Amino acid sequence: MIMDRGLLGKQPAAISKSSASSNGDYSSQIKVGSLIFFGTVSALAFGYFLRDFLLWGNSSLLYSSLSALVFLIILVLQPFFIDSREALTFAVLFETVAMTGNFVDKISWTFIVAFAVIFLSLLSGVSNGLKDLEESLKVRFWPVARAVLPKGIVAISIFISIFSVLHFQTEPSKFLLSEETFGKVFSFNMPLIQTIFPGVDPIMTMDQAVKVMAQNQLNRIPEFQSLPKKSQEQELKKQSNLLLGNLSQYFGAELNPRLSVSDSIFEAIKKKFESLPDNIKTLVFIGVGVLIFLTIEALAWPLKVIIGFLTFLVYEILMTAKFAKITVETRSKEIITLD
Repeated sequence: MIMDRGLLGKQPAAISKSSASSNGDYSSQIKVGSLIFFGTVSALAFGYFLRDFLLWGNSSLLYSSLSALVFLIILVLQPFFIDSREALTFAVLFETVAMTGNFVDKISWTFIVAFAVIFLSLLSGVSNGLKDLEESLKVRFWPVARAVLPKGIVAISIFISIFSVLHFQTEPSKFLLSEETFGKVFSFNMPLIQTIFPGVDPIMTMDQAVKVMAQNQLNRIPEFQSLPKKSQEQELKKQSNLLLGNLSQYFGAELNPRLSVSDSIFEAIKKKFESLPDNIKTLVFIGVGVLIFLTIEALAWPLKVIIGFLTFLVYEILMTAKFAKITVETRSKEIITLD
């Protein structure tokens, strides 16, 4: 047999920058460390602001989303600039710990399983990205991004869905949504509500709203217009009370006529939920988690396009700023041929 050490004609490209294991350069160590540091910080911020939103229902959801965006951008960049699998593994481990550490008080078997799934999903993504770089003759951005991003988005989806449910399950004093958040969702859908129930305004009390709805119904009855004024008022009051009772039955709890429309509906839904048996509540929590996961995954395609484009811009900026450079290396490879 002949041992052939040829294949010198093939010259793969490599990004020369990066790993301390490659050249022992102190500057490279700083760059690798900065990528791991900012990845960990963005993961920490993502989890922190999500926890803050779940507690208070404030604008922290925006900050959590921005932190998740930064984290995913850094996650895609890491295989390009960290060529050590050990370093990538530690980077993903630090990021997973930082992300989930915000919910460490919710520790349980569900927490541990979710942690493992998130870690393995992120590790699989960056490992596949590094594998593409190792096997390709040229440094190609988009194949690596396509290997890393889907796994990163899946990890984000799992984190949000499972840890949101863990929070709700262990916070009996908290409802699935804060009153403020429910009010924002209600106001957002107000044009649709007004199309179905003309004249209803979010600043109205529930008593005023049902009177408007009852009035709209009675105005469609010709006989109502011919009634005396006092009889109209009596019929309006009767129909308003009947409508309020029907709505209370629909929501499963009594609607407070003195509260605003959104607050009254929120309190009724909250009371109905609190009255449910624990096993039914568990099913509701699971349903909410699945809904959150499916919603994020449904947005995965446009998210991948947007995040991929932003990451490509950051990648080009870093290369232009001489954070790294592309070089060509030669490799010898042993093969076995029959003598």
